[in-house]
Amino acid sequence: MQFPDKWKTQITRQQVAASPLDGNALIVLNAVVESADPLDGARALERAAGAPLIDKTRRITIGDLQAARTHLQARSNQGELSVEFAWVGFAGRVYQVTGIARRSAVPPR
Repeated sequence: MQFPDKWKTQITRQQVAASPLDGNALIVLNAVVESADPLDGARALERAAGAPLIDKTRRITIGDLQAARTHLQARSNQGELSVEFAWVGFAGRVYQVTGIARRSAVPPR
């Protein structure tokens, strides 16, 4: 995964995280389940969050990889947030890419 040159990155054994210097967004990549089905990543998050996600999730393809994607709105002490999740199946694992940005910084859908 490549990030713009001026973004701050943090790489650990569990995840890769990156954000622009202004802190208005965050991207996190981590492995979530051993599976070939990207929807298993959404199911794992659904169980952990205790909220329905599968009905909002759609299958997609990224390059030649099977993937799934969903979009949520959230509220925090920072205000309204736009949250994008993508799950990508690769080499027997499902990787979750989470993108979080202030809703005001995201173009309308």
